[in-house]
Amino acid sequence: MYAFQLTPSMVPFAITSFVSTLVFLYIAKEYIQQKRKITILSFLILLSGIISWQLTNLFVEAATDKQLKLVGKNFVNAISVPTISYATLAIALSYSHREKYVWHVTTIFIIHTFSLITLLFFYPEFFYEAQGIKKVGTYSIGFYQFDTFVSLEREIKPAFIFYTCAMISVVLWSLLIIIRYHRVRDKRETRVQAGILLFSILTPVGAAVLLVAEVVSPVWNPVDFSLSITAIGLAIAIRRYGALDFVPISKNKAINLVDDPIIILDNTYRITDYNKKAKEFAGRQTDLKGQLVESAFEMFQEPIYQSIKDQDDRVKCKIDTEEAIQYFAISSTLVTDSRDEDHAYVTVFRDLTEIIEKKNKIESKNKQLQRFSSILTHDIRSPLSVAQTNIELGIKQDNIIQYSDRIVASINRVSQIVDDMERLARLESAEMDTQQVELSVAAAQAWGVSDTANAVVNIDDNMPVVSGYKSQIYQMFENIFRNAVVHAGGDAIIDVGSLNDGGFYIEDNGDGVPENIRDQVWEYGFTSKEEGTGIGLIVVKRVVERHNWTIDISDSQSGGARFEIRFSDDK
Repeated sequence: MYAFQLTPSMVPFAITSFVSTLVFLYIAKEYIQQKRKITILSFLILLSGIISWQLTNLFVEAATDKQLKLVGKNFVNAISVPTISYATLAIALSYSHREKYVWHVTTIFIIHTFSLITLLFFYPEFFYEAQGIKKVGTYSIGFYQFDTFVSLEREIKPAFIFYTCAMISVVLWSLLIIIRYHRVRDKRETRVQAGILLFSILTPVGAAVLLVAEVVSPVWNPVDFSLSITAIGLAIAIRRYGALDFVPISKNKAINLVDDPIIILDNTYRITDYNKKAKEFAGRQTDLKGQLVESAFEMFQEPIYQSIKDQDDRVKCKIDTEEAIQYFAISSTLVTDSRDEDHAYVTVFRDLTEIIEKKNKIESKNKQLQRFSSILTHDIRSPLSVAQTNIELGIKQDNIIQYSDRIVASINRVSQIVDDMERLARLESAEMDTQQVELSVAAAQAWGVSDTANAVVNIDDNMPVVSGYKSQIYQMFENIFRNAVVHAGGDAIIDVGSLNDGGFYIEDNGDGVPENIRDQVWEYGFTSKEEGTGIGLIVVKRVVERHNWTIDISDSQSGGARFEIRFSDDK
Protein backbone atom coordinates (compact mmCIF):
# COMPACT_ATOMS: atom_id res chain seq x y z
CA MET A 1 0.00 0.00 0.00
CA TYR A 2 1.49 3.32 -1.12
CA ALA A 3 1.59 6.31 1.28
CA PHE A 4 1.03 9.89 0.17
CA GLN A 5 2.12 13.25 1.55
CA LEU A 6 1.62 16.99 1.29
CA THR A 7 4.51 19.19 0.18
CA PRO A 8 4.93 22.96 -0.41
CA SER A 9 5.56 22.35 -4.15
CA MET A 10 2.07 20.94 -4.54
CA VAL A 11 0.59 24.42 -4.05
CA PRO A 12 2.03 26.03 -7.23
CA PHE A 13 1.39 22.77 -9.13
CA ALA A 14 -2.27 22.85 -8.13
CA ILE A 15 -2.65 26.57 -8.89
CA THR A 16 -0.94 26.23 -12.27
CA SER A 17 -3.07 23.20 -13.13
CA PHE A 18 -6.23 25.10 -12.23
CA VAL A 19 -5.26 28.21 -14.24
CA SER A 20 -4.13 26.10 -17.20
CA THR A 21 -7.41 24.17 -17.15
CA LEU A 22 -9.46 27.40 -17.21
CA VAL A 23 -7.39 28.72 -20.14
CA PHE A 24 -7.73 25.32 -21.84
CA LEU A 25 -11.55 25.43 -21.55
CA TYR A 26 -11.64 29.00 -22.89
CA ILE A 27 -9.48 28.10 -25.89
CA ALA A 28 -11.53 24.94 -26.47
CA LYS A 29 -14.63 27.12 -26.80
CA GLU A 30 -12.81 29.40 -29.26
CA TYR A 31 -11.59 26.37 -31.19
CA ILE A 32 -15.16 25.15 -31.68
CA GLN A 33 -16.54 28.61 -32.52
CA GLN A 34 -13.74 29.48 -34.95
CA LYS A 35 -14.11 26.31 -37.01
CA ARG A 36 -11.21 24.33 -35.59
CA LYS A 37 -8.26 26.38 -36.73
CA ILE A 38 -4.85 24.74 -36.49
CA THR A 39 -3.28 27.59 -34.52
CA ILE A 40 -5.95 27.42 -31.82
CA LEU A 41 -5.63 23.62 -31.71
CA SER A 42 -1.89 24.07 -31.16
CA PHE A 43 -2.62 26.35 -28.19
CA LEU A 44 -4.90 23.63 -26.80
CA ILE A 45 -2.20 20.98 -27.12
CA LEU A 46 0.35 23.29 -25.50
CA LEU A 47 -1.98 23.83 -22.54
CA SER A 48 -2.66 20.09 -22.30
CA GLY A 49 1.10 19.52 -22.09
CA ILE A 50 1.40 22.05 -19.26
CA ILE A 51 -1.58 20.53 -17.44
CA SER A 52 -0.16 17.01 -17.76
CA TRP A 53 3.23 18.27 -16.53
CA GLN A 54 1.72 19.96 -13.47
CA LEU A 55 -0.70 17.16 -12.56
CA THR A 56 2.01 14.52 -12.94
CA ASN A 57 4.37 16.50 -10.75
CA LEU A 58 1.53 16.94 -8.28
CA PHE A 59 1.32 13.15 -8.19
CA VAL A 60 5.13 12.83 -7.93
CA GLU A 61 5.17 15.22 -4.97
CA ALA A 62 2.35 13.35 -3.26
CA ALA A 63 3.99 9.93 -3.73
CA THR A 64 6.52 8.66 -1.22
CA ASP A 65 7.70 5.62 -3.17
CA LYS A 66 10.90 5.93 -5.19
CA GLN A 67 9.58 3.93 -8.16
CA LEU A 68 6.35 5.94 -8.37
CA LYS A 69 8.31 9.18 -8.33
CA LEU A 70 10.63 7.89 -11.09
CA VAL A 71 7.68 6.74 -13.22
CA GLY A 72 6.12 10.19 -12.84
CA LYS A 73 9.33 11.96 -13.87
CA ASN A 74 9.68 9.67 -16.89
CA PHE A 75 6.06 10.37 -17.87
CA VAL A 76 6.81 14.11 -17.86
CA ASN A 77 9.90 13.58 -20.05
CA ALA A 78 8.18 11.19 -22.47
CA ILE A 79 4.78 12.93 -22.78
CA SER A 80 4.64 16.44 -21.35
CA VAL A 81 8.01 17.77 -22.55
CA PRO A 82 7.59 16.81 -26.25
CA THR A 83 3.94 17.90 -26.16
CA ILE A 84 4.89 21.40 -25.00
CA SER A 85 7.91 21.67 -27.33
CA TYR A 86 6.22 20.47 -30.51
CA ALA A 87 2.99 22.36 -29.77
CA THR A 88 5.06 25.55 -29.49
CA LEU A 89 6.59 24.78 -32.89
CA ALA A 90 3.12 24.09 -34.33
CA ILE A 91 1.89 27.48 -33.05
CA ALA A 92 4.86 29.22 -34.68
CA LEU A 93 4.39 27.42 -38.00
CA SER A 94 0.65 28.04 -38.24
CA TYR A 95 1.11 31.66 -37.14
CA SER A 96 3.64 32.21 -39.92
CA HIS A 97 1.52 30.71 -42.72
CA ARG A 98 3.24 27.32 -42.79
CA GLU A 99 0.34 25.08 -41.74
CA LYS A 100 1.36 22.38 -44.20
CA TYR A 101 4.38 21.61 -42.00
CA VAL A 102 2.29 21.17 -38.85
CA TRP A 103 1.33 17.66 -39.86
CA HIS A 104 5.01 16.80 -40.35
CA VAL A 105 5.61 18.03 -36.81
CA THR A 106 2.70 15.89 -35.60
CA THR A 107 4.24 12.81 -37.22
CA ILE A 108 7.63 13.51 -35.61
CA PHE A 109 5.92 14.03 -32.23
CA ILE A 110 4.11 10.68 -32.45
CA ILE A 111 7.29 8.79 -33.43
CA HIS A 112 9.29 10.64 -30.76
CA THR A 113 6.80 9.92 -27.98
CA PHE A 114 6.22 6.27 -28.88
CA SER A 115 9.97 5.61 -29.13
CA LEU A 116 10.75 7.33 -25.83
CA ILE A 117 7.96 5.55 -23.94
CA THR A 118 9.27 2.22 -25.22
CA LEU A 119 12.84 3.12 -24.24
CA LEU A 120 11.88 4.26 -20.72
CA PHE A 121 9.74 1.19 -20.20
CA PHE A 122 12.80 -1.02 -20.56
CA TYR A 123 15.32 1.46 -19.12
CA PRO A 124 13.54 3.54 -16.41
CA GLU A 125 16.79 5.19 -15.34
CA PHE A 126 17.80 6.24 -18.86
CA PHE A 127 17.63 9.94 -17.90
CA TYR A 128 18.27 9.79 -14.15
CA GLU A 129 20.08 7.59 -11.70
CA ALA A 130 17.70 7.29 -8.75
CA GLN A 131 19.80 7.47 -5.59
CA GLY A 132 16.96 7.04 -3.15
CA ILE A 133 14.52 9.02 -1.10
CA LYS A 134 15.67 12.12 0.73
CA LYS A 135 13.89 13.62 3.73
CA VAL A 136 13.27 17.35 3.68
CA GLY A 137 12.59 19.44 6.79
CA THR A 138 9.40 21.25 7.72
CA TYR A 139 8.17 24.29 5.78
CA SER A 140 5.53 26.88 6.51
CA ILE A 141 3.34 28.70 3.98
CA GLY A 142 1.28 31.35 5.65
CA PHE A 143 -0.48 29.78 8.61
CA TYR A 144 0.00 26.25 7.35
CA GLN A 145 3.05 24.17 8.33
CA PHE A 146 4.17 21.21 6.22
CA ASP A 147 5.64 18.28 8.11
CA THR A 148 8.78 16.48 7.05
CA PHE A 149 8.35 15.04 3.52
CA VAL A 150 10.48 13.08 1.08
CA SER A 151 11.75 13.85 -2.40
CA LEU A 152 13.50 11.79 -5.06
CA GLU A 153 17.22 12.26 -4.98
CA ARG A 154 18.57 11.65 -8.49
CA GLU A 155 21.65 12.30 -10.55
CA ILE A 156 21.18 13.68 -14.05
CA LYS A 157 22.74 11.60 -16.83
CA PRO A 158 24.22 12.93 -20.13
CA ALA A 159 21.21 11.52 -21.99
CA PHE A 160 18.94 13.92 -20.08
CA ILE A 161 21.20 16.87 -20.88
CA PHE A 162 21.23 15.98 -24.58
CA TYR A 163 17.45 15.44 -24.58
CA THR A 164 16.80 18.74 -22.79
CA CYS A 165 19.05 20.62 -25.22
CA ALA A 166 17.20 19.05 -28.16
CA MET A 167 13.81 20.13 -26.77
CA ILE A 168 15.18 23.61 -25.98
CA SER A 169 16.37 23.91 -29.60
CA VAL A 170 12.86 23.07 -30.84
CA VAL A 171 11.39 25.81 -28.64
CA LEU A 172 14.08 28.33 -29.67
CA TRP A 173 13.41 27.53 -33.31
CA SER A 174 9.75 28.29 -32.64
CA LEU A 175 10.65 31.60 -31.04
CA LEU A 176 12.73 32.63 -34.04
CA ILE A 177 9.81 31.90 -36.36
CA ILE A 178 7.44 34.00 -34.24
CA ILE A 179 9.96 36.86 -34.01
CA ARG A 180 10.42 36.86 -37.78
CA TYR A 181 6.67 36.83 -38.34
CA HIS A 182 6.12 39.83 -36.05
CA ARG A 183 9.12 41.71 -37.41
CA VAL A 184 7.07 43.34 -40.20
CA ARG A 185 4.32 44.47 -37.85
CA ASP A 186 4.50 47.91 -36.29
CA LYS A 187 1.46 47.82 -34.05
CA ARG A 188 1.74 48.28 -30.31
CA GLU A 189 -0.83 45.66 -29.40
CA THR A 190 0.79 43.10 -31.66
CA ARG A 191 4.21 43.80 -30.13
CA VAL A 192 2.85 43.48 -26.59
CA GLN A 193 1.10 40.25 -27.50
CA ALA A 194 4.22 38.80 -29.09
CA GLY A 195 6.35 39.96 -26.15
CA ILE A 196 4.16 38.20 -23.60
CA LEU A 197 4.11 35.01 -25.67
CA LEU A 198 7.88 35.07 -26.04
CA PHE A 199 8.42 35.73 -22.33
CA SER A 200 6.00 32.94 -21.40
CA ILE A 201 7.88 30.46 -23.55
CA LEU A 202 11.38 31.69 -22.70
CA THR A 203 10.83 31.36 -18.93
CA PRO A 204 10.82 27.53 -18.84
CA VAL A 205 13.64 27.51 -21.41
CA GLY A 206 15.77 29.60 -19.06
CA ALA A 207 14.82 27.34 -16.16
CA ALA A 208 15.85 24.27 -18.17
CA VAL A 209 19.22 25.87 -18.90
CA LEU A 210 19.76 26.43 -15.16
CA LEU A 211 18.88 22.80 -14.49
CA VAL A 212 21.21 21.41 -17.16
CA ALA A 213 24.02 23.70 -16.02
CA GLU A 214 23.52 22.29 -12.48
CA VAL A 215 23.04 25.78 -11.10
CA VAL A 216 20.08 24.41 -9.12
CA SER A 217 19.43 20.98 -7.68
CA PRO A 218 17.12 18.61 -9.61
CA VAL A 219 15.27 18.12 -6.33
CA TRP A 220 13.84 21.62 -6.81
CA ASN A 221 13.37 21.54 -10.59
CA PRO A 222 12.89 25.20 -11.61
CA VAL A 223 11.10 24.16 -14.84
CA ASP A 224 8.22 22.84 -12.76
CA PHE A 225 7.62 26.27 -11.28
CA SER A 226 8.40 28.27 -14.43
CA LEU A 227 5.52 26.61 -16.27
CA SER A 228 3.15 28.35 -13.90
CA ILE A 229 4.48 31.62 -15.37
CA THR A 230 3.93 30.20 -18.87
CA ALA A 231 0.30 29.31 -18.10
CA ILE A 232 -0.43 32.72 -16.58
CA GLY A 233 1.37 34.47 -19.46
CA LEU A 234 -0.72 32.59 -22.03
CA ALA A 235 -3.86 33.51 -20.14
CA ILE A 236 -2.91 37.22 -20.21
CA ALA A 237 -1.88 37.11 -23.90
CA ILE A 238 -5.14 35.42 -24.90
CA ARG A 239 -7.60 37.21 -22.63
CA ARG A 240 -6.12 40.71 -22.38
CA TYR A 241 -4.29 41.06 -25.69
CA GLY A 242 -6.39 38.78 -27.88
CA ALA A 243 -3.75 36.33 -29.08
CA LEU A 244 -6.45 34.27 -30.76
CA ASP A 245 -7.99 37.32 -32.45
CA PHE A 246 -4.92 37.74 -34.67
CA VAL A 247 -5.09 34.21 -35.98
CA PRO A 248 -8.17 34.20 -38.24
CA ILE A 249 -7.39 37.51 -39.92
CA SER A 250 -4.26 36.64 -41.88
CA LYS A 251 -4.62 32.90 -41.64
CA ASN A 252 -7.89 32.45 -43.45
CA LYS A 253 -6.96 29.97 -46.15
CA ALA A 254 -10.16 30.76 -48.02
CA ILE A 255 -8.47 33.74 -49.65
CA ASN A 256 -6.44 31.34 -51.77
CA LEU A 257 -9.69 29.98 -53.20
CA VAL A 258 -10.70 33.43 -54.47
CA ASP A 259 -9.88 34.24 -58.08
CA ASP A 260 -9.28 37.92 -57.27
CA PRO A 261 -5.93 39.12 -55.88
CA ILE A 262 -6.16 39.81 -52.13
CA ILE A 263 -3.59 41.47 -49.86
CA ILE A 264 -3.70 42.21 -46.13
CA LEU A 265 -2.05 45.39 -44.86
CA ASP A 266 -1.14 46.53 -41.37
CA ASN A 267 -1.63 50.12 -40.21
CA THR A 268 1.66 51.18 -41.82
CA TYR A 269 0.46 49.78 -45.16
CA ARG A 270 2.93 46.93 -45.17
CA ILE A 271 1.81 43.62 -46.61
CA THR A 272 1.37 40.99 -43.90
CA ASP A 273 -0.41 38.38 -46.01
CA TYR A 274 -1.60 37.75 -49.55
CA ASN A 275 -3.00 34.98 -51.72
CA LYS A 276 -1.40 33.29 -54.72
CA LYS A 277 -3.33 35.45 -57.18
CA ALA A 278 -1.88 38.60 -55.61
CA LYS A 279 1.68 37.36 -56.07
CA GLU A 280 0.97 36.50 -59.72
CA PHE A 281 -0.74 39.86 -60.13
CA ALA A 282 2.26 41.74 -58.72
CA GLY A 283 4.55 39.82 -61.06
CA ARG A 284 7.02 39.17 -58.26
CA GLN A 285 9.00 36.02 -57.58
CA THR A 286 10.04 37.15 -54.09
CA ASP A 287 7.98 37.15 -50.92
CA LEU A 288 5.68 40.18 -50.66
CA LYS A 289 5.45 40.10 -46.87
CA GLY A 290 6.92 43.15 -45.19
CA GLN A 291 6.92 45.24 -48.37
CA LEU A 292 5.16 48.59 -48.50
CA VAL A 293 2.12 48.44 -50.75
CA GLU A 294 3.44 51.20 -53.03
CA SER A 295 6.57 49.13 -53.62
CA ALA A 296 4.81 45.87 -54.48
CA PHE A 297 1.87 47.47 -56.36
CA GLU A 298 3.32 50.72 -57.65
CA MET A 299 0.71 51.34 -60.35
CA PHE A 300 -2.12 50.87 -57.85
CA GLN A 301 -0.71 53.04 -55.06
CA GLU A 302 -3.20 55.91 -55.41
CA PRO A 303 -6.39 53.82 -55.83
CA ILE A 304 -5.38 51.53 -52.93
CA TYR A 305 -4.94 54.48 -50.57
CA GLN A 306 -8.19 55.95 -51.86
CA SER A 307 -10.01 52.66 -51.18
CA ILE A 308 -8.66 52.65 -47.61
CA LYS A 309 -9.93 56.21 -47.16
CA ASP A 310 -13.35 55.52 -48.70
CA GLN A 311 -14.09 52.07 -47.38
CA ASP A 312 -17.78 52.15 -48.32
CA ASP A 313 -16.99 52.59 -52.02
CA ARG A 314 -15.13 50.65 -54.63
CA VAL A 315 -12.42 52.69 -56.29
CA LYS A 316 -12.35 52.10 -60.03
CA CYS A 317 -9.16 52.66 -61.95
CA LYS A 318 -7.77 52.25 -65.44
CA ILE A 319 -4.28 50.82 -65.89
CA ASP A 320 -2.69 51.44 -69.27
CA THR A 321 0.34 49.25 -69.93
CA GLU A 322 2.28 48.43 -73.07
CA GLU A 323 0.46 45.10 -73.33
CA ALA A 324 -3.14 46.23 -72.81
CA ILE A 325 -5.58 48.51 -71.03
CA GLN A 326 -7.11 46.98 -67.90
CA TYR A 327 -9.87 48.14 -65.58
CA PHE A 328 -10.07 47.36 -61.87
CA ALA A 329 -12.32 47.97 -58.89
CA ILE A 330 -10.33 48.10 -55.63
CA SER A 331 -11.99 47.80 -52.23
CA SER A 332 -10.43 47.84 -48.76
CA THR A 333 -12.14 46.65 -45.60
CA LEU A 334 -10.95 47.47 -42.10
CA VAL A 335 -10.91 44.35 -39.92
CA THR A 336 -10.87 44.85 -36.16
CA ASP A 337 -10.37 42.56 -33.21
CA SER A 338 -12.85 41.75 -30.46
CA ARG A 339 -12.22 45.13 -28.82
CA ASP A 340 -12.95 47.02 -32.05
CA GLU A 341 -9.37 48.19 -32.36
CA ASP A 342 -7.69 48.61 -35.77
CA HIS A 343 -6.26 45.37 -36.95
CA ALA A 344 -5.77 45.03 -40.70
CA TYR A 345 -6.95 46.22 -44.10
CA VAL A 346 -8.13 43.53 -46.47
CA THR A 347 -7.72 44.87 -50.01
CA VAL A 348 -9.32 43.10 -52.97
CA PHE A 349 -8.52 43.75 -56.64
CA ARG A 350 -11.49 42.95 -58.90
CA ASP A 351 -10.59 42.78 -62.60
CA LEU A 352 -13.38 44.53 -64.52
CA THR A 353 -11.66 44.47 -67.90
CA GLU A 354 -13.84 41.74 -69.41
CA ILE A 355 -17.02 43.24 -67.96
CA ILE A 356 -16.23 46.76 -69.20
CA GLU A 357 -15.21 45.48 -72.62
CA LYS A 358 -18.53 43.62 -72.89
CA LYS A 359 -20.36 46.72 -71.68
CA ASN A 360 -18.56 48.89 -74.23
CA LYS A 361 -19.37 46.38 -76.94
CA ILE A 362 -23.06 46.42 -76.00
CA GLU A 363 -23.08 50.22 -75.90
CA SER A 364 -21.39 50.28 -79.29
CA LYS A 365 -24.02 47.91 -80.66
CA ASN A 366 -26.77 50.09 -79.22
CA LYS A 367 -25.27 53.21 -80.77
CA GLN A 368 -24.93 51.34 -84.04
CA LEU A 369 -28.60 50.35 -83.92
CA GLN A 370 -29.55 53.94 -83.15
CA ARG A 371 -27.47 55.13 -86.11
CA PHE A 372 -29.00 52.50 -88.36
CA SER A 373 -32.46 53.51 -87.18
CA SER A 374 -31.69 57.18 -87.81
CA ILE A 375 -30.35 56.47 -91.31
CA LEU A 376 -33.26 54.23 -92.20
CA THR A 377 -35.91 56.65 -90.93
CA HIS A 378 -34.24 59.75 -92.41
CA ASP A 379 -32.50 58.66 -95.59
CA ILE A 380 -35.08 56.17 -96.78
CA ARG A 381 -38.04 58.41 -95.96
CA SER A 382 -36.85 61.06 -98.44
CA PRO A 383 -36.66 58.87 -101.61
CA LEU A 384 -39.81 57.02 -100.57
CA SER A 385 -41.60 60.36 -100.23
CA VAL A 386 -40.37 61.38 -103.68
CA ALA A 387 -41.55 58.07 -105.18
CA GLN A 388 -44.93 58.33 -103.44
CA THR A 389 -45.46 61.92 -104.62
CA ASN A 390 -44.64 61.05 -108.24
CA ILE A 391 -46.85 57.98 -108.21
CA GLU A 392 -49.77 60.04 -106.89
CA LEU A 393 -49.17 62.69 -109.59
CA GLY A 394 -49.03 60.02 -112.32
CA ILE A 395 -52.28 58.46 -111.14
CA LYS A 396 -53.96 61.82 -110.82
CA GLN A 397 -52.91 62.84 -114.34
CA ASP A 398 -53.42 59.34 -115.70
CA ASN A 399 -49.87 59.48 -117.09
CA ILE A 400 -47.66 57.34 -114.83
CA ILE A 401 -45.03 56.97 -117.59
CA GLN A 402 -44.25 60.67 -117.33
CA TYR A 403 -43.03 60.19 -113.74
CA SER A 404 -41.49 56.72 -114.14
CA ASP A 405 -37.87 57.95 -114.26
CA ARG A 406 -38.23 59.76 -110.92
CA ILE A 407 -40.00 56.80 -109.38
CA VAL A 408 -37.31 54.32 -110.51
CA ALA A 409 -34.51 56.66 -109.34
CA SER A 410 -36.12 56.92 -105.90
CA ILE A 411 -36.51 53.14 -105.64
CA ASN A 412 -32.88 52.65 -106.75
CA ARG A 413 -31.86 55.15 -104.10
CA VAL A 414 -33.67 53.12 -101.43
CA SER A 415 -32.06 49.93 -102.76
CA GLN A 416 -28.60 51.53 -102.60
CA ILE A 417 -29.13 52.66 -99.00
CA VAL A 418 -30.35 49.19 -97.97
CA ASP A 419 -27.37 47.52 -99.71
CA ASP A 420 -24.88 49.84 -97.99
CA MET A 421 -26.59 49.34 -94.64
CA GLU A 422 -26.44 45.58 -95.13
CA ARG A 423 -22.71 45.73 -95.84
CA LEU A 424 -22.08 47.83 -92.74
CA ALA A 425 -24.23 45.61 -90.50
CA ARG A 426 -22.47 42.51 -91.80
CA LEU A 427 -19.10 44.14 -91.13
CA GLU A 428 -20.00 45.21 -87.55
CA SER A 429 -21.25 41.76 -86.52
CA ALA A 430 -18.69 39.64 -88.35
CA GLU A 431 -16.60 37.21 -86.29
CA MET A 432 -13.95 35.51 -88.40
CA ASP A 433 -10.42 34.21 -88.39
CA THR A 434 -7.50 36.11 -89.84
CA GLN A 435 -5.54 34.82 -92.82
CA GLN A 436 -2.67 35.94 -95.04
CA VAL A 437 -3.96 38.45 -97.61
CA GLU A 438 -2.03 39.61 -100.69
CA LEU A 439 -3.06 43.25 -101.00
CA SER A 440 -2.28 43.39 -104.74
CA VAL A 441 -4.57 40.43 -105.43
CA ALA A 442 -7.34 41.74 -103.13
CA ALA A 443 -7.27 45.16 -104.85
CA ALA A 444 -7.40 43.57 -108.32
CA GLN A 445 -10.33 41.33 -107.35
CA ALA A 446 -12.24 44.25 -105.83
CA TRP A 447 -11.70 46.31 -108.97
CA GLY A 448 -12.97 43.47 -111.14
CA VAL A 449 -16.44 43.52 -109.52
CA SER A 450 -16.75 47.29 -109.07
CA ASP A 451 -18.94 49.48 -111.27
CA THR A 452 -16.02 51.48 -112.64
CA ALA A 453 -17.39 52.82 -115.98
CA ASN A 454 -14.33 53.85 -118.02
CA ALA A 455 -12.03 54.40 -115.04
CA VAL A 456 -8.50 52.94 -115.03
CA VAL A 457 -6.62 51.43 -112.08
CA ASN A 458 -2.86 50.93 -111.65
CA ILE A 459 -1.99 48.38 -108.94
CA ASP A 460 1.53 47.83 -107.63
CA ASP A 461 2.25 44.10 -107.87
CA ASN A 462 4.78 44.28 -105.00
CA MET A 463 2.37 45.35 -102.27
CA PRO A 464 2.89 43.54 -98.94
CA VAL A 465 1.10 40.48 -97.60
CA VAL A 466 -0.79 41.14 -94.37
CA SER A 467 -2.61 39.09 -91.76
CA GLY A 468 -6.24 40.18 -91.79
CA TYR A 469 -9.87 39.56 -92.64
CA LYS A 470 -9.85 38.87 -96.38
CA SER A 471 -13.49 39.66 -97.18
CA GLN A 472 -13.36 42.93 -95.24
CA ILE A 473 -10.14 44.10 -96.96
CA TYR A 474 -11.79 43.21 -100.26
CA GLN A 475 -14.84 45.31 -99.28
CA MET A 476 -12.60 48.22 -98.21
CA PHE A 477 -10.96 48.38 -101.66
CA GLU A 478 -14.32 48.10 -103.38
CA ASN A 479 -15.82 51.02 -101.43
CA ILE A 480 -12.80 53.29 -102.00
CA PHE A 481 -12.86 52.47 -105.74
CA ARG A 482 -16.60 53.24 -105.91
CA ASN A 483 -16.04 56.49 -104.01
CA ALA A 484 -13.25 57.50 -106.46
CA VAL A 485 -15.42 56.83 -109.51
CA VAL A 486 -18.34 58.76 -108.01
CA HIS A 487 -16.22 61.81 -107.17
CA ALA A 488 -13.54 61.74 -109.91
CA GLY A 489 -15.84 60.72 -112.76
CA GLY A 490 -16.19 57.71 -115.05
CA ASP A 491 -12.80 58.30 -116.67
CA ALA A 492 -10.90 58.52 -113.37
CA ILE A 493 -7.36 57.21 -113.02
CA ILE A 494 -6.74 55.38 -109.74
CA ASP A 495 -3.34 54.30 -108.39
CA VAL A 496 -2.76 51.69 -105.64
CA GLY A 497 0.73 51.27 -104.16
CA SER A 498 2.90 50.76 -101.08
CA LEU A 499 4.06 53.32 -98.51
CA ASN A 500 7.70 53.40 -97.51
CA ASP A 501 6.87 53.58 -93.78
CA GLY A 502 4.64 50.49 -93.78
CA GLY A 503 1.22 50.57 -95.40
CA PHE A 504 -0.40 51.39 -98.73
CA TYR A 505 -2.27 54.17 -100.50
CA ILE A 506 -5.15 54.59 -102.93
CA GLU A 507 -5.37 57.86 -104.88
CA ASP A 508 -7.30 59.31 -107.80
CA ASN A 509 -7.07 62.30 -110.13
CA GLY A 510 -10.37 63.90 -109.18
CA ASP A 511 -11.03 67.09 -107.27
CA GLY A 512 -9.85 65.71 -103.93
CA VAL A 513 -11.36 66.14 -100.47
CA PRO A 514 -11.37 69.69 -99.12
CA GLU A 515 -9.29 69.93 -95.97
CA ASN A 516 -12.15 71.42 -93.93
CA ILE A 517 -14.36 68.32 -94.35
CA ARG A 518 -11.77 65.54 -94.10
CA ASP A 519 -12.83 64.69 -90.56
CA GLN A 520 -16.51 64.79 -91.47
CA VAL A 521 -16.30 62.17 -94.22
CA TRP A 522 -16.02 59.47 -91.50
CA GLU A 523 -19.34 60.47 -89.92
CA TYR A 524 -22.55 58.57 -90.53
CA GLY A 525 -24.67 60.02 -93.29
CA PHE A 526 -22.16 62.62 -94.47
CA THR A 527 -21.94 62.90 -98.27
CA SER A 528 -21.06 65.65 -100.73
CA LYS A 529 -22.96 63.99 -103.58
CA GLU A 530 -26.71 63.82 -103.89
CA GLU A 531 -26.55 60.18 -104.93
CA GLY A 532 -24.28 59.20 -102.02
CA THR A 533 -25.41 57.51 -98.80
CA GLY A 534 -22.56 58.53 -96.48
CA ILE A 535 -21.99 54.90 -95.55
CA GLY A 536 -19.29 53.74 -97.96
CA LEU A 537 -16.38 55.46 -96.20
CA ILE A 538 -17.80 54.42 -92.81
CA VAL A 539 -17.28 50.81 -93.92
CA VAL A 540 -13.71 51.68 -94.95
CA LYS A 541 -13.04 53.24 -91.52
CA ARG A 542 -14.46 50.21 -89.69
CA VAL A 543 -12.29 47.78 -91.68
CA VAL A 544 -9.19 49.84 -90.93
CA GLU A 545 -10.04 49.98 -87.19
CA ARG A 546 -10.70 46.24 -86.96
CA HIS A 547 -7.17 45.63 -88.23
CA ASN A 548 -5.67 48.20 -85.81
CA TRP A 549 -4.50 50.24 -88.77
CA THR A 550 -4.82 54.01 -89.29
CA ILE A 551 -6.15 55.95 -92.25
CA ASP A 552 -5.51 59.55 -93.34
CA ILE A 553 -6.76 61.68 -96.22
CA SER A 554 -4.45 63.95 -98.19
CA ASP A 555 -4.04 65.24 -101.74
CA SER A 556 -2.55 63.23 -104.56
CA GLN A 557 0.06 64.76 -106.85
CA SER A 558 -2.69 65.45 -109.41
CA GLY A 559 -4.84 67.16 -106.77
CA GLY A 560 -7.22 64.26 -106.27
CA ALA A 561 -8.04 62.33 -103.09
CA ARG A 562 -5.34 60.16 -101.51
CA PHE A 563 -6.14 57.61 -98.77
CA GLU A 564 -3.09 56.43 -96.82
CA ILE A 565 -3.53 53.29 -94.67
CA ARG A 566 -0.68 52.52 -92.27
CA PHE A 567 -0.11 49.24 -90.46
CA SER A 568 0.25 48.75 -86.73
CA ASP A 569 3.50 47.24 -85.44
CA ASP A 570 1.98 43.73 -85.52
CA LYS A 571 0.52 43.94 -89.03
